[in-house]
Amino acid sequence: MSARNKIRIAGVVLFILYLYFLLHITLFTGHLLLQLKTGLPPMKLQPTIVHLMLTKSIGFILRNLVGNILLFVPFGFLIPIIFLSTQKKPGIEATAVIILGLLTTLTIEILQRFVALRIFDIDDIILNTIGVIIGYLIYRLSKLLIMRGFKTKEEC
Repeated sequence: MSARNKIRIAGVVLFILYLYFLLHITLFTGHLLLQLKTGLPPMKLQPTIVHLMLTKSIGFILRNLVGNILLFVPFGFLIPIIFLSTQKKPGIEATAVIILGLLTTLTIEILQRFVALRIFDIDDIILNTIGVIIGYLIYRLSKLLIMRGFKTKEEC
């Protein structure tokens, strides 16, 4: 088995574990029976990130802003390892990862509204997508550093 296939298999295993964690955090937390009595929560379609930063505690800011970004960093890192590692054009690869990440976070937000009875929040979509982009940038940087390492070894 080639090194590329081993990396892809490891990526698949990590991605499955990540998806379990992601779905548990986003859809299957909270008290469903208590929420059923209150009806559907409102939809928040206007970004309020700046307002949150000015009016909420540092703990809330860290949990909401940083948490939503970090939640999707593994997505941006693992998707190209699993599906797109043969792409030769980084622009197409980046676009595909970002669109897939955006669609995934949008799907989760829609499901949260109906399955977990939580608020559909546009801020979460924005922050999650930023996390996807950061994860992809970490992937590209890692790939670049690994390739430079191999070139340096070949020159010796």
